[in-house]
Order: sequence, then C-alpha cells, then structure tokens
Amino acid sequence: MDTLAGGNFYWVAQGGGDAKGHNVLGIADRDVELSGGAPGNPYSCSNSCHISLAHEHAVEGLGSGCGGCHLRPAHHAIDSDTVVGLEQADDDGYYRFLSGHMSGNNHGVAGIEDSDWQYTKSAADHNEYLGWEGHLQYRAGFYNLGHTMTAFCCGCHGDFHEEQDSGSNWIRHPSDAVIPDSGEYAGAFGAEGGGTGTYDPLVPVARPSLSGWTEPGSSVTLGTGGDMVMCLSCHRAHGSPYYKIMRWDYKNWPGEGTNGCGVCHTSKY
Repeated sequence: MDTLAGGNFYWVAQGGGDAKGHNVLGIADRDVELSGGAPGNPYSCSNSCHISLAHEHAVEGLGSGCGGCHLRPAHHAIDSDTVVGLEQADDDGYYRFLSGHMSGNNHGVAGIEDSDWQYTKSAADHNEYLGWEGHLQYRAGFYNLGHTMTAFCCGCHGDFHEEQDSGSNWIRHPSDAVIPDSGEYAGAFGAEGGGTGTYDPLVPVARPSLSGWTEPGSSVTLGTGGDMVMCLSCHRAHGSPYYKIMRWDYKNWPGEGTNGCGVCHTSKY
C-alpha cells in the first residue's frame, strides 16, 4: 500500500480497525482490545496520555490527540537544519515536533525530514532516523537511547527492550539492534555478502550517527557499528491497512503482496 511515511489513520477509523493504527482523539475511540493501555507499558509513568491517545487530557503540557505525540508544534521553531533536533532544546525544533512529555530539555527526536513526507521516495529520497544500539535488557527511553525514534516510542511502550531475552532466542523482534552481515542477513538490502546494501524506503533503518549529514543516505551498512532495525522498520507510525500497523501484510504471508521481512531475512522462508 502506497502511503506517506507515517501511513494513514483511515484504517483505524473504520469499524473493527483497532489493530491497524494508533487510536487518536477525534479520529478513533479507545482500543477495545487493549483496554489496559499500550502494549509494553509506559516507562515510569502512570499518566493517562501514555495509556491512550484517544482521551482528552486536562494536565497542561501533556497534549491530546495528535498533540500527544507531536507535543510542541510551532511555526517559529528552528527546524531549518538538515538534521533536526540533534542538539536543540525543547523550544526549538525536533524531528516532526516529537518530544518528551514533561521530561525536561533536550528530550526529543532527531532526524532528517523528507520535504514531501515521502510522497515521492527512492533510495536517496526519504526520512532519516537516528538509532542507538540498545542493551536489550532494561526499560528504555530518552535517558538511555538518546534522540532516537525508538526512545520516543518507548514513552508508551517502555518495557519493550526489557521484555526481550538477549541470552537466547528472541521472544519478539529486536529493536535498535544492528543488522548482521552474515548468515541469513548477508544479502540484506541486496548486499550480496559485501556488507553494504541499497536503502529501501519500505524498510527504513536507524543510523548510528547523523552528525554532519547533509542529505539522506542511499546505502545501508551491515555488521558491527552499522545500521539498525528499529520500531519504524516494520510498523507505520499512524496507521496501515495491515495487522498491528505493519508496513506489509505479514499476517497473511506467504501469499500475494510484498514480504518486507525478506529484505533482511533473505534466506528465511
């Protein structure tokens, strides 16, 4: 399905569409299946904003609806740099105005914003996201994952890293983990064992650093110190026509359509 980078709330607003998007005030009612709140649990916070975005919040500074994530939109914010939010404070700009809730200065997302929100896209025409290789054993957030998209997602899904078992097989897919350059991953992104592949906007990766970047990169680096799989590698931020806001029809694969998993897992069929 061809959408802008964040996907579309259309599908979650349809009857029975809770599993196809984030439920946001004014668009969709609270998720009937996840009545206890976001899976993964909010990190060290009991405020209702981290449980559901479908409620209006009375606490100043928490934001409601779209403002629950895009917390401090401002036309005068400093967001003209190629890399937005890497070293700026809350009253300046962060990537797509994604900043932490009442968490102090310098807690927000850094990245390169595609000028048309990926209406057009290619290996060299896309958003860029910052990553931070997670230790995968503890709760995560801005305090230990830096200015990353995964740190922001952990505001509502904070236990995601802690609930993974790094000592044996994964109990769910890792996030902010470097994509290996061997085994089934040697051919990821078309690398063909050479350690460098071609960027695919359908499966975005997180970069270990964006310092000094002047434009989006067209390649993906595998192996130690390389690029990482992150939350948005597999999920849309707003909504998609697929189960669990996936970027492709994972639930009904194998079958017709794109198998995005195969971009990294080239020999696992």
